[in-house]
Amino acid sequence: MKLLLLYDNSFVLENLANYLNAQKIPYTKTNSRNIDNIKDIIKEKKITNIICDCKISYGKNIFSTSFIEDKLDVNIKNNLYFPLLLANMCNADDIHFTYIGDGCIFKRAATGELTDLNVSAHSIVNNYCEKILTNTRDVLYLRFRYPIVGNFDPRCYITKLSTFNKILNTDNSISVLPELFPIIIKMVENKNIGIFNMFDKTPLNSIDLLLNYKYQVDSNTIIKELDQSEHDALIGERSNIIMDTLLLDQFCKDNMSTKTQNTDINDIFTDMKTTCKELKHCLCCMNDNNTLLNLGYQPLANDFHMKNIISKTYPLRLMYCNKCFHCQLSHSVDPSILFKNYKYVSGTSQTGLKFFKDNAEFIHKYKKKPGKILDIACNDGSQLDFFKELGWETYGIDPAENICPIAREKGHDVICDFWNDKCADKLPIMDVITAQNVFAHTPYIDKFLQSCKKVMDENTSLFIQTSQRDMIINGEFDTTYHEHISFYNTKSMNILTKRNGLVLNRVLEHSIHGRSYIFEIKLTKDENIYNVDEHLEIENNLGLYNEMTYDKFKLNAERSINHLKFEIEKHRNNGYKCVGFGAAAKGQTLICYGGIDLEYIIDE
Repeated sequence: MKLLLLYDNSFVLENLANYLNAQKIPYTKTNSRNIDNIKDIIKEKKITNIICDCKISYGKNIFSTSFIEDKLDVNIKNNLYFPLLLANMCNADDIHFTYIGDGCIFKRAATGELTDLNVSAHSIVNNYCEKILTNTRDVLYLRFRYPIVGNFDPRCYITKLSTFNKILNTDNSISVLPELFPIIIKMVENKNIGIFNMFDKTPLNSIDLLLNYKYQVDSNTIIKELDQSEHDALIGERSNIIMDTLLLDQFCKDNMSTKTQNTDINDIFTDMKTTCKELKHCLCCMNDNNTLLNLGYQPLANDFHMKNIISKTYPLRLMYCNKCFHCQLSHSVDPSILFKNYKYVSGTSQTGLKFFKDNAEFIHKYKKKPGKILDIACNDGSQLDFFKELGWETYGIDPAENICPIAREKGHDVICDFWNDKCADKLPIMDVITAQNVFAHTPYIDKFLQSCKKVMDENTSLFIQTSQRDMIINGEFDTTYHEHISFYNTKSMNILTKRNGLVLNRVLEHSIHGRSYIFEIKLTKDENIYNVDEHLEIENNLGLYNEMTYDKFKLNAERSINHLKFEIEKHRNNGYKCVGFGAAAKGQTLICYGGIDLEYIIDE
């Protein structure tokens, strides 16, 4: 089989491509809508089978069919004319053609096999596409509805449900994609034709599905039920139905090792939890958290890619503790996703280099003589460079496989891994440990500190630098992104260090990263330089330990984003285009939170 996948923005085929990659099944991919170009690909690659999902239902950042309703030409051209043209070509050239169809073009009460939902331009065009394709051409037509995978893609039905204000308590036929991909490949290999309902054998209830999501993935999910009268008034005839899977079951019985295809939905939630773990309690004092600001589902801040690729998204919700007033995210993305191929190189920032130089000179003067320095998350070794110039023995830890070699080439002793006990066991006792803007990146803060203790003695100083010191007071909500899990204050750090048998000895400040704290932590207290009580009083006077401050923060964020959207829309209505200058992480948070669409972004 020589397989061609033809799609541009297909949730089903994107995930099928991932499955093929994992199974090492070769295929060719194109998003061309030009028949001559497709013929050239077929000839060059000797294609025998095509799987196509060329439908256009959604727009950029619009994940409902409302996008297509007023675009009749786009709708007919892409959702009717092109599939028919492609099917004709395949039939003429003896190429097996599979079309990814829409299983949501039926009335709620329908029990038969005929498409009959005609409430929108989208449903009408898809209706006739299915009828013409399956009645006049040899086509394998696969119906999918409400597809589910184990991630937070905005096109995933579970993710959609979690964003709705209210949902209808109803059973639905659902396409659980991971279980279907082996079946699709077998059908394509067999060159089957006809219509198959590609749904899970057991219908899923929307309320039950969301309850499972709440208790397994995100405990902050709010569930409100839409009654039938509200549903009919707001939505009308739609596709909340149960459809039979008789043909699919028979195919599986005849061709697959398992007779029925019925996935345990818990496997889907397990996949979600594996890539994005919920942090249910305050990391510092273990108190319950409160929602401060829900920024929705967002891509990673530095996830830049080719134009036709859609980023994976994850929940981004800022929480706060009303006991120690620590702020943290509700979920932690798997660190290997975030940092194994990290794009940020610290040596490219002149501001960062100046800070590293000042920091090395300050510590060198404080310790009075060179010693052993460990930099956790050393990146390209820029901080260690300045210590090396002062005569220190330099050690580093960093998980970024693409950056560690740079630090090693400079003569630093670097372990490529996440900081843990295994790393600590390989190292001598240190005079100084630095952790520059990394402690806030880990959810495993107790393990982090315990590993540090293994390379500390009574003379060792651990300097932890945390960014965005004034985030809450200044209303800097756009500095919230997945890499920064925690936002520390003196109170939360003091409680955390005591819990781990350490002493917060001194609190320093620096202007870098939106003003930073630098916490000096030791095994024993040094009365000569202890200043923690002073900083606790400063933070209290600022209102940092007052819940009203956090309400103000939330209201300011909502007001700011609404004002920005109003200004952008006002200028667009006057004929202006809106572009971005500088692809900063905080800019990504801002435009994703506000659903702001830019023409383009310029960054050097």
